[in-house]
Amino acid sequence: MTVVKSGDAAGLADLIRRLAEKAPQAVVKGLRESGLMLQAEVQATTSRSKPVPVDVGQYKASWTISPKTDGAWVGNNSLQATFVERGRRAGKTPPSDALVPWVLRHWRDFDIRKKAAVLRKANKKLSKTTSKMMVAKQVAIGLAIAIGKRGIKPRWVLRRALSNVKKRIPTILRKAVQELKP
Repeated sequence: MTVVKSGDAAGLADLIRRLAEKAPQAVVKGLRESGLMLQAEVQATTSRSKPVPVDVGQYKASWTISPKTDGAWVGNNSLQATFVERGRRAGKTPPSDALVPWVLRHWRDFDIRKKAAVLRKANKKLSKTTSKMMVAKQVAIGLAIAIGKRGIKPRWVLRRALSNVKKRIPTILRKAVQELKP
């Protein structure tokens, strides 16, 4: 603890100068801590979203924090991040080829095996893989048309997480500044 005696103006000025030099560093530390809190809150909010925007976990795992000179940057670099956060308005149909891998991962939801078996029965020359891909492409085209007609509702994961964390940021910054030592 630093003590300044009354009448010691030079000592007080020196103390204020040293604290002023360290204050920006404390604020940056508090902002980085807030960024870590936001990253954790976004991942928790992702799990609470209805429907949960999780396929293979890439969206949730792609939330990163990057320290910057004036704080931190929290973001998501996955391809689907914009569509999960902001949704997609109805209108132009998305490319169905982009949906085929998703359809293949969710084949149980679309009875792809049964539909592929029916296709193979009609055409004996088709292999299991070829018939499965043909059905997956048909399902993907149907999904693309539905997305084009109805769009996708936004989840606002980052917006909701940020509103939860915003309330705690002043406390974090106050604590960081209070921990300053001259």
